[in-house]
Amino acid sequence: MPTTEKPQPKMHKKAQPYDSTLKEWVQQQAPQILPLLLSGASYLETMDIERIRPTMRTDRVYKVIYRGEPHILHIEFESGADNHMVSRLLLYHAILYRDYKLPVISIILYPFQVAMAKSPWCEMSGEEAILTFNFRILPLYSLDAEYYLREHLACMYPLLPTMHNVSRAHIEEAMAELASLYRDDKTTLAQQFAWMELLLERTASIPPQEKREVQRRLSMYDPLWEEHPKVKQIKAKARAEVREAKAEARAEARAEAQTEIQEARAEAQEAKAEMQAEMQAEIQKLAQEAQANAEKLAQELVKVEAARIKMELEQLAEERAKQLAEERAKQLAKEHAKQLAEETITTLREALITLVQARFPTLTELAQTNVAQVDTPQVLSYLLKQIAASADENVARLFLRSMAA
Repeated sequence: MPTTEKPQPKMHKKAQPYDSTLKEWVQQQAPQILPLLLSGASYLETMDIERIRPTMRTDRVYKVIYRGEPHILHIEFESGADNHMVSRLLLYHAILYRDYKLPVISIILYPFQVAMAKSPWCEMSGEEAILTFNFRILPLYSLDAEYYLREHLACMYPLLPTMHNVSRAHIEEAMAELASLYRDDKTTLAQQFAWMELLLERTASIPPQEKREVQRRLSMYDPLWEEHPKVKQIKAKARAEVREAKAEARAEARAEAQTEIQEARAEAQEAKAEMQAEMQAEIQKLAQEAQANAEKLAQELVKVEAARIKMELEQLAEERAKQLAEERAKQLAKEHAKQLAEETITTLREALITLVQARFPTLTELAQTNVAQVDTPQVLSYLLKQIAASADENVARLFLRSMAA
């Protein structure tokens, strides 16, 4: 069957504060940043994404030199899981190629750990691959923070909170270097710190106590912005995005918790059904073994008694032997029936107590007391079936108490 998706009313994704932050970040220093996202690429120009239809708006599109030739570099920022990411990416790829007639390289940049798209994506018709779409994935949390600090790649510093091996010391070192680098440009410095603060809010790479300390250090710069209207505007926007990010994180946490609860309930139901099936099979096996043992014992008893009767009949006179044989046969039959009944009752009692111990341990003593009062195989067999089918302990207790009534 070919891979298909249901039609969607619009192809643009829901705006998220982290996505807009990343768009602004890469746009500010594209010539420095793009070679770090795509090794070997060099920036030529920023493409006018307004040319693409509004319902299919991409994040960032650039013209670069890559492998010695012009290419289109398309970057998508994803801070959350998106089931339609690949289909949107493929659509953008086709439109960009149609418009610019250049090879298109698509990159999805993930700042946080979420379910990611997988490359290559194949559209299949049975065993035939109709289309294979290769794109690149860059999870920021796989990047090593120490490398960017060691190489003084300041353009990447706002993303340090999302990276691997990051610590409070790393971020404070980056803050100091940014403060020195932009000491005469407070607007840009405020923008760098605002991006860092927003990404720090969601990241799980830094322990909460260290995260609070870094946030406190960032807040120490607030007095510097009071006299700069543009900076105040940047900070106000950042704070609004932080609030939105917190609300989004809480909503995602609630959704994830609800999903986990539903999965746990489903697993519990499945485990319960499996346990009941196993218990039923074990009960059936025990019943079959009890019946087989009873039949085998009965056969052995019949053989022994028949041989003894034959010996006695041979020692008696013909007429007396016949009379005695008839009387003895009746007596043996009665004794055998009684013994067989007693053994059957004993076997059923033991099976019933074993079943109660396995399913409802707290009812074992009640079962032992009341089962001893029942001496009818039919009643014991009926109780065995009812206890096996009981859904809970209360139902089983009612059946056990009914035995003594």
